[in-house]
Amino acid sequence: MIRVVIADDEERICQLIIALGEWSRLGVEVAGVAQNGVEALELVRSTAADMLITDIRMPGCSGLELIEQVRKLSPNLKIIIISGYANFEYAQQALKNGVNDYLLKPINKRALNEAVERLTGMIQSEQQSRAARDASVERLETEHRLRSSLISDLLSVNPPRPDRAALREKYRFACADGPFQALVLKLDVPPSPQDAEIIAAVREKARAQLERVLEQTCADAVCLPQGTCLYAVCCCGEDGLKALRGALRELLNRMVARANLYGDVCFSMALGARCDDPRNLPESLAGARLAVAERLIDGTGRLLEKDVSDQALPAKRLSDDCFRQLNRAIDESDAGGVALAISKLRQGVGECRDAHGWEIQELVYGAGNMLLTRLDLPDKKQLRDGFYRSCDACRTVDALFDTLSETARACMVRVCELERENVTRPVRQACEYIRRHYDEQITLEEVSAYVGLSPAYLSVLFKKEMDDGFAHYLMNTRIEAARELLRETNDSVAEICRRVGYNDLKHFTHIFEKAVGVKPATYRKLYG
Repeated sequence: MIRVVIADDEERICQLIIALGEWSRLGVEVAGVAQNGVEALELVRSTAADMLITDIRMPGCSGLELIEQVRKLSPNLKIIIISGYANFEYAQQALKNGVNDYLLKPINKRALNEAVERLTGMIQSEQQSRAARDASVERLETEHRLRSSLISDLLSVNPPRPDRAALREKYRFACADGPFQALVLKLDVPPSPQDAEIIAAVREKARAQLERVLEQTCADAVCLPQGTCLYAVCCCGEDGLKALRGALRELLNRMVARANLYGDVCFSMALGARCDDPRNLPESLAGARLAVAERLIDGTGRLLEKDVSDQALPAKRLSDDCFRQLNRAIDESDAGGVALAISKLRQGVGECRDAHGWEIQELVYGAGNMLLTRLDLPDKKQLRDGFYRSCDACRTVDALFDTLSETARACMVRVCELERENVTRPVRQACEYIRRHYDEQITLEEVSAYVGLSPAYLSVLFKKEMDDGFAHYLMNTRIEAARELLRETNDSVAEICRRVGYNDLKHFTHIFEKAVGVKPATYRKLYG
């Protein structure tokens, strides 16, 4: 139903328009009536009106002002203005400002309904066009989601093995007669507080360039950004793979040459194996993901194509040796031992000349994950996420091990701080308890029970951390409170003695004089 707002400062004119309009036949609903421009503007907003019939002159907001404001609020709103002969020139100016029709007073029923019918037709036509556009956009978005799901499915733990029919029907992927190939474009961006925004911006620029190349050289291709990578699957004619390889090399060279435009970013690309049967696409994509890690050894800015699926690194022996040493060092809170274990792992990797980048990457990830799993740290998830992000941004094997070493060092420092806090916490709690209860007859046994330690252990711990015994600390706390009371109050010495936890005035006077150098009364004369 099309909604119309009627605005005129004369109530009878509004009612006349309502009476003359053939609203049911025209499929129009009168959404509201306004007596001034301000009310009309609010009604248009609140009712989401499709049409406005308004007098050219109204209090609060002139016709032209109302037209200007409703146009900003609702650009597609259809407007009919009402004017007398005296305001005809004014009405013509309004027509130039986007008014769709005008009616002269006195209002004629036929003219009113013809104008409303004409504008109703325009509104319906526009609504149909918008609906068609929305449906088209929705179809495109659905198709895009289906196509993108091909790569996300291939990256899953249990990837599907689609044949050509499944590619066409499930993923809307057009299959030529030629072979298929997967590829990965990797962005190495140094971690920063804004790394997510930087990665997204650079990745979108790279994606646009990669998609242009794929459109020009492939029968069909789909591209999906994920993290710091762009994954793509393409299908070419029989001669297309050679042309694709050349176009990708040229694209990568352009990206490397213009890398300074992106900031501190490096690009690398890896191709998976050619597969004539699309059911082998999971292996092609997995191969590309392994191959892109070769940039750690061969350097960034390269098109990497070699098969690196064979294992060249004695990973199990190296990881077992490293993990045993790490476990021992962690159990002993030995930061030096942790650093030594990582150093030996680094040395072992360096001695293996044929190691692949992905093998080294997995070793480092494994060592870091084991370290973070074993350590009792409260922010473990954030530390692990930060470690993975830092590793993902590494461009060399050395940078990878430096990240592992720095993560281990920072974690061990944090562990030592927490252990220190755990040791000192009971002493801090004891001191706080003393400061709150010094005016009572508290004992070491009472405070020990409060902090959850034995009296003997708390006594030793207290002496170690505070360089002072429990009894002496309690006495000093009481004497300090007594000094303050002597300075700030007129209470008698006997009353102050009682308020700081002593029952024997003679004993209090003796220990006060021993601690301060003068008797309480003398102290008050000097400082009170």
